[in-house]
Amino acid sequence: MFTALLPGFHAAVFRHHHRANPDSHWRPDRLTDLWAEDGVAFFPGSPPAVGKQAIGAEEEKFHAQYPGFKVLSYTSKYKNLQVENGLACEWFEKKDEYKLSPESPSASWHAKGLVVLKRQSDGSWKGEYAASE
Repeated sequence: MFTALLPGFHAAVFRHHHRANPDSHWRPDRLTDLWAEDGVAFFPGSPPAVGKQAIGAEEEKFHAQYPGFKVLSYTSKYKNLQVENGLACEWFEKKDEYKLSPESPSASWHAKGLVVLKRQSDGSWKGEYAASE
């Protein structure tokens, strides 16, 4: 599972993208740094974001639209890890409960998808491709 193989990548996504720690603050630069320069992310309802900077811009756009966004709970499961020739891929299922603003009612989100990571020359792993339904 990626959480054992690539703990830094998934822990950083959890902390900075989902803002699950009430003491942490979302930082678009930290999330963008998790992506390879040529990474591709598919955000539901949007065209693909191609490249690290475009992915960061999509994240910034969402959080500008919902500055009070907060995740109340988050779980993820990864399965069928495959690693070959400097690429790793795994299917995921994620569920979370969130609020778009402090005043809004809580809502839930469930997604299934695929994530592909690419080993960098320094040995770290960066996002290469992610898509969810």
